[in-house]
Amino acid sequence: MPIGTFLLALSLLLIVMVLVAIPLFDRKRSAVQPPNPYDVLEAERRSAIQSIRELDFDYKTHKLDDDEYKNLRMEVVQHGATILQQLKALPKHSIDDDIESQVTKLREDKNDIEANIKSETIENKAAVAE
Repeated sequence: MPIGTFLLALSLLLIVMVLVAIPLFDRKRSAVQPPNPYDVLEAERRSAIQSIRELDFDYKTHKLDDDEYKNLRMEVVQHGATILQQLKALPKHSIDDDIESQVTKLREDKNDIEANIKSETIENKAAVAE
């Protein structure tokens, strides 16, 4: 096998290895995204609604007496009202903002990958020149 073919194959192998390894060593983004405050509150709201339904069911099946049912339901309804107030207090969230932030992240990642490929190509050319 001619040396040129060997060096070409080696440089292609290095480029592929770098492209595969970049996401493994990328520390800019964490694998776990921080929770969105709106999503957290929305999940709590759904949980409060489910709790009210369960209390109503338990009351209808005579698992709870009147006083216990009224007290528990009042607590859950108050908690649900607090959650709704918190949801209203949040700034209006637009899906367009999410899309724009994701596009910006993808463009930054693309630029980083292209810069890494260029530096690897320069290193490979320097290695071949030696």
